[in-house]
Amino acid sequence: MSSPPGIGWNIDELSPKQKEIVASIKYHRRVFAIGGRRSGKSTACGYAAAKLTWRWAPGSDGLMFAPTEAQLKDLNLDKWQQVAPPHLYELKADGDKDTGPHILCYHPQQKGPPLTSKIYLRTEKAAKRGEGLTVAWAYGEEIQDCPLLWSIAQDRVSDKDAEHLTVFGAGIPENGWLEEEYGTFPDGYYREKGDAVWVRCQTADNVIYLPDSYLADQEANLTEEEHNEKSLGLFRKAHGTIHPEFDRSTHIRPWTFVPGRKVWIGKDFNINPQTAGMAQEHEGSLRFFDESMLREASVGAHAQALVEWCERREIDHTDPQQCQMIPDATGKKRGAETFDLSSAHKILKSYGFSLNVPPENPRRTNRDDTVNWALKAKNGKTRLYFDPRCKNIIRSISGIKLQERDDPKNELTHWADLVGYVVHRLYPVRDTTPTPDPIQISRKTARRFSKRYPM
Repeated sequence: MSSPPGIGWNIDELSPKQKEIVASIKYHRRVFAIGGRRSGKSTACGYAAAKLTWRWAPGSDGLMFAPTEAQLKDLNLDKWQQVAPPHLYELKADGDKDTGPHILCYHPQQKGPPLTSKIYLRTEKAAKRGEGLTVAWAYGEEIQDCPLLWSIAQDRVSDKDAEHLTVFGAGIPENGWLEEEYGTFPDGYYREKGDAVWVRCQTADNVIYLPDSYLADQEANLTEEEHNEKSLGLFRKAHGTIHPEFDRSTHIRPWTFVPGRKVWIGKDFNINPQTAGMAQEHEGSLRFFDESMLREASVGAHAQALVEWCERREIDHTDPQQCQMIPDATGKKRGAETFDLSSAHKILKSYGFSLNVPPENPRRTNRDDTVNWALKAKNGKTRLYFDPRCKNIIRSISGIKLQERDDPKNELTHWADLVGYVVHRLYPVRDTTPTPDPIQISRKTARRFSKRYPM
């Protein structure tokens, strides 16, 4: 008599990449399985969910989630039914008001009452139904579209009796919160804080289980950019950005503050919020390594926060050899209010900061061009890098678009401004835009006036 089917009963042997995903889930607290389509990542995650249920966290509850009910059924549940022992669970599609839809799992044991556990089923569209749960693990599909449930899941994975706690998910490299998350991995693979692993999956990783012509057809029918995203598991560059030279793999580099080396602080003045970015120079390049933001705060309150930031690092902010600030040089009207830059500069000086400020700001387009020049490697040399801690600066440099650049309500434009102030001040590129001759303008206006209103 044959034994009943076990875990993985209806799938082929896992590929090396799938085994890497499963091992990462077994040993780490956060696992991102991100990559091209048909790369086998969902099967690996489903297999790990079954292992958690009956081997690694037996008797503890779990959570499965996806953006929509259809995706939950077609991805999570489809993979689950391929790998979970069919005689050891029941799908409760309706559930009740307390549990909602769930999978009821049975755990065979020799003595004592029957042991069961639940796997809650949730969707991003009703993410709040994930609140209040206590589970040992959470598994998401298409996680690029599940930012809220991913965040909730990290709080709900809190079963103190579980042998292993983990949050893991599969998705595609889509611009947005997932790309920002990736930017926090110093080497693109492992992040010590939170014990997180990033597993990049390529379609070719699953080639032994694909039709012979699949890879060739995919490459022939996709653009280079689509191939990078959907086959190689790489993030696309955002279209229409003002900094097209920015590349996460090149320009995001860890940088630790070096005591004794001068710190430059870029400062932008806004009604709300107050923003600043800190940088040091290293071998002809500029390294932004920290940022500061205060909401609903005055210039003085933010200046005090920056003083405290310097004190924690034993930086004498009053010594221009140790610290200099490069702020917004000229003010402009914002709605019905006028921001007085001369007053703001006086406030900064009253807190002891030395200002390195030009008589007026270079044109915004010239500052943006200078940042792009610094980003672009010349003779193998790049002049501008950002530490992963600079999340807001990276969001701005990587994603702000031309149509957003002049909108003071868009916070990204302020971060781009303060980077531009520092880069242009330290590595200026001359503005070659011709200044219109006021005499020519007045004559042109006069000609138009005389044609429209002949004497």
